[in-house]
Amino acid sequence: MQSKDSEIVWEEKPKLVEPIYKIEDRPAKWWESVLYGWQHTLVDISPFVLPLAVAAAIGMNASEQAQFINFCLFSMGIATIIQTTLGNRLPIIQGPSATLTGTLVPIARHFGASTMWGSVFIGGLVEMLIGASRILKYLRLFFPPVVSGVVVICIGLSLGHLAVRLTIGNGQVINFLFAMLVIGCIFILQVLCKNLLKGIVARGAIFFSIWLVGLLLAGILGKVDWVLVAQKPWFSLPGFFPYGGPGFGWKFVWAAIFGVMA
Repeated sequence: MQSKDSEIVWEEKPKLVEPIYKIEDRPAKWWESVLYGWQHTLVDISPFVLPLAVAAAIGMNASEQAQFINFCLFSMGIATIIQTTLGNRLPIIQGPSATLTGTLVPIARHFGASTMWGSVFIGGLVEMLIGASRILKYLRLFFPPVVSGVVVICIGLSLGHLAVRLTIGNGQVINFLFAMLVIGCIFILQVLCKNLLKGIVARGAIFFSIWLVGLLLAGILGKVDWVLVAQKPWFSLPGFFPYGGPGFGWKFVWAAIFGVMA
């Protein structure tokens, strides 16, 4: 019979890593919370990629696409605050679903944006009723880990494919260099600067790397277009129902509604 040590794959025994902040902990400084929250938002690619896919299907221009992303980020913030205070209270950012986006794109393309909003509205109400009825624990029997795992892998591959396309852009060599510099900068800050400012620089390595390479260096080299940024106000709140609403613009098509709920 083999010993436990002979079954270890790696050279060292695996051990549990104690998290820096536990589920009920928070940073001592408010600006540190802003840093980690901002970094998490930058890392979460879904609010940037998925709205662009829907916006392209609707036919939005660049200015409308930027506004659409702002709407998405604002809604994500409200949903995350509700979920982390009144909901499951887990440190998880709420955001758009890649599976739902795959349904919304053909709906928007074939039925139009008004039908897409109407179907999402009805689908959201149905999902809310399912959650309130607490029957989800019985429905989980139809979604074993093997099914859920395949779905998560497909979502990851889909988002990774879009992320690579956005990174490559028009195929210029400078785009690859920027991507490698961001990755290299992250490793340098995490390894060589792990004790700088009590570890804050290392924990915010992604945030600092994106700003240093993606905005500062790319801006110096003239690869950042600030025209669209200059045209927009620094602070702006989204209006209610900017694309119509129930009874004044939205359309309800059963085929689209079933597609969203599926």
